[in-house]
Amino acid sequence: MTAPATKHVRTYYSVAAMLAACDGAVAAGRAEPQKDVADYRQVGRRFRGWNEARAAAESPWQDGLDILQEMIFEVDRERIEVPAALDVRRRRRWAADDGDEVCLDRLRAGQDAWQSTARVAVNHPRQVTIFANVSASAGVSHDAILWRGAAAICLADLLEKQGYRVELWACEYGRSLHMDNQYSLDAAKLKGMAEPLDISTIVNSLSGWFFRTVFFQASHVPALPVCPAAGRHANLTADVDAIAALARGSYPIVMDGIFSRDAALALIRKTVAALAA
Repeated sequence: MTAPATKHVRTYYSVAAMLAACDGAVAAGRAEPQKDVADYRQVGRRFRGWNEARAAAESPWQDGLDILQEMIFEVDRERIEVPAALDVRRRRRWAADDGDEVCLDRLRAGQDAWQSTARVAVNHPRQVTIFANVSASAGVSHDAILWRGAAAICLADLLEKQGYRVELWACEYGRSLHMDNQYSLDAAKLKGMAEPLDISTIVNSLSGWFFRTVFFQASHVPALPVCPAAGRHANLTADVDAIAALARGSYPIVMDGIFSRDAALALIRKTVAALAA
């Protein structure tokens, strides 16, 4: 089944660009309401307004780094076998007396005229784009949200060690954010293909507290009504139109629906197996 069209798409090619856009919304009087004590339990960190949340987004978060480092070591210990980082494509071949169909022009010219195709490994690194959907319903704890981001970072680390070129995005995908029953996607690029994987600067953007502060504030960037409950979470898949556009021909991988360390590790294994298929 084809994924529904995404009406509202906002793309930020760095976290800095996302924060700057949020600053503009705050300056224009479109600030996310300040969290109360009950909201703090959902966010996972206590911030007194946007300025404190923004400062945290650009500062080291040791708790998140510790979780990620431990998980990266665990993935390394498993020695997951990653397929060769070669781009495999179908190439046309010509033969004198065997193939799938004949080319009359080549036949008349006295050339090998029978055509067939074969899978050939092209000698350059395979490109992969990983999308982590940090969106979650209100009933999901801030700790549980981090696991899909942790899976995305660990997978990116694993693939790059084997020669893949990896791009990484944090996304919020949902429905009715602007009270119109339409789908929306906010996406921030955390790492480009040619950039190193620096988990100390990336882990914040994949956390539950970042989702429930910065992404929530980003919903106010356009001058549109915003649902007080932040709309409804939707499952992100690779066939969503906005994801295909952002992948730009690379192999898209989506991390969603992960709420534990075990689930994160299982998805990493499943994704690597799919790359080998």
